[in-house]
Amino acid sequence: MKILYLTPNFANYSSAYYQLDFISALQKTNKVILWGPGYKIFNKKLNLDQIFNLLDLNEKDLICVGHGWLSDIPQNYIHKSKRYTWLNEIDRNKISELEFCAKYDFANHKGKKICFLNKEYVSLKKKLLFIKNGKFDLALSHYDKCNEFDKIAETKFKFFPCAVDETKFKFTKQKKIYDLFFSGLLQNPYIRKIDINSFNLRKKIQKELFYTLYNYPIKLNKVYKNKRIYWNAYTDNAIINKLLKLTNKYKKIAFSDYTKLFCSSKATLNTLSPYNLIGPRYFECMILGSINFCEESNHYNKLFEKYKHYVPFKKNLEDFKEKLNYATSDSKDLDIIRNVAYEKVMKEHTYGVRAKDFTYYAKNINDYK
Repeated sequence: MKILYLTPNFANYSSAYYQLDFISALQKTNKVILWGPGYKIFNKKLNLDQIFNLLDLNEKDLICVGHGWLSDIPQNYIHKSKRYTWLNEIDRNKISELEFCAKYDFANHKGKKICFLNKEYVSLKKKLLFIKNGKFDLALSHYDKCNEFDKIAETKFKFFPCAVDETKFKFTKQKKIYDLFFSGLLQNPYIRKIDINSFNLRKKIQKELFYTLYNYPIKLNKVYKNKRIYWNAYTDNAIINKLLKLTNKYKKIAFSDYTKLFCSSKATLNTLSPYNLIGPRYFECMILGSINFCEESNHYNKLFEKYKHYVPFKKNLEDFKEKLNYATSDSKDLDIIRNVAYEKVMKEHTYGVRAKDFTYYAKNINDYK
């Protein structure tokens, strides 16, 4: 079985790498043909039948609509965004070019079809309608309660969480320099009106840890003066971001330094993404020996157990200081959590495991119809 994997070329995309990590793992055990904007072989004029003839594919082969087939930016932001500067082959003012899959007649294709539902917090109705109209055999989602979509899209959904590339994220024994590590976005301007809860929590945590002014962390709160915190956050405000860079409170971290920061931090702060999605960083810190310090939530239940794989704090932050003190202490229980979490990720949450699961679904596709 060959896999025709429809996706833009994410090779120069700097905002995330889970798309390429999964593809890389899938290519190790399958014949994968990548088709989409940014790949030399791509020809947007061809329909599915012509693509299959060109690539010598047949109905026994699988079509997979991968991540990035639909814009993850709300329509009213499209012309303002520079998000797609990494994809030079398309007109960035016409995001419809990115949505190259819209022209394909999936419904009348007689072969096997799987579709990824990505970034559920943007254009969800449009994405579910696409899956429904395409009559896909199976859809995969990072949302743990994705079976809610089965009836709407008339397609079986399976929870397919993010993971980690164990070949890139390799643990190295280092001295724990920092108590807590965080690097990332406080507020995404594109989804501010869609889901504010997840990013509001990050703002609240910053205000808990620091004296702040307009989301600029001035100095560490005296309550946490004994904590060594690596805080590398940026905002939805261009002026604040410039100030953060000028004062060295935010910088783009090289990948090699990024992994070292996990290894040299006792704990890593994680919060759920919009739509309560569990991002890759949960798995990354666990595989690199940093305590997964995250908000309390039932959305982890299919993946982790609290105080066995992670240390939780309440969303209202009433126990934040207490739990942070515990997560960054020298308790021997934390060494157990680190070891058990590492083993859990290596066994169940690498992209090698995800590729194996994907292959199984593809070979047994009729079980999901």
